[in-house]
Amino acid sequence: MNLPRPGSYFVVSTGGVYMDAVKLGTWSVWDHCGVVVNDDLDMIEAEPGGARVGNLRDYVNQDLIFDEDTLTDEARGRIIARALAFKGRPYGWLDIIALALLAVHIRPRRLVEWAENPRTVICSALVAYAGGTDAPGWTCDRDSPAFVTPKDLARRILRREFPPLDTAKEVA
Repeated sequence: MNLPRPGSYFVVSTGGVYMDAVKLGTWSVWDHCGVVVNDDLDMIEAEPGGARVGNLRDYVNQDLIFDEDTLTDEARGRIIARALAFKGRPYGWLDIIALALLAVHIRPRRLVEWAENPRTVICSALVAYAGGTDAPGWTCDRDSPAFVTPKDLARRILRREFPPLDTAKEVA
């Protein structure tokens, strides 16, 4: 079985009241993500209690996918350092509300400005901010890392695993 390398991100489908709210607000089965920080599968994630270090084994019975980006060891080290800098940061409850509103094309200026300031953080923003310039694709073409969702990060992984069919070749 392949295991994620330190400096990789993972996306998981869990459950519970908070995570079901994320699923509903983002129209996705994917509700959580984080960054692996060492070979023991320790990871950092943002949860309702704040950003914390845990272990990926906590999700052993959940649907879980992870990226397999080709990054240098130096880039992975910088990603891990940026991710760990979020430890203890409060959870971004208003960020979740902003994402839900953005999903239905409502963009309240003050709420968006609040979400873009990383004084609070949600799991997917933590991943996108950690990627920084070493993994710019982790922002998933969003205007800001604050607007990345677990769904976006999962799509990025799944698109790589299942590339779109080339319909022109099929027709020929």
